[in-house]
Amino acid sequence: MNQHCPHCNEIIFHAQHLDEHAFGSDLSDPRVYQSGVDWYADCPGCNQPVRMEAAPSETGLAYRVAHTGK
Repeated sequence: MNQHCPHCNEIIFHAQHLDEHAFGSDLSDPRVYQSGVDWYADCPGCNQPVRMEAAPSETGLAYRVAHTGK
């Protein structure tokens, strides 16, 4: 399942990079950064920050688009 930007619906990452729901470790994925207590990745389509949440991954810490509002 690809992860889409909630602002413009652009694909932020393609599922095959890590697993079906998480990204953040592949070199082609957007950089994930912390702002306050939340984590974000900038959408490659609209450059808007997209809030992320930690996701389990066999290769270490990974992230997915947070679906809760803020």
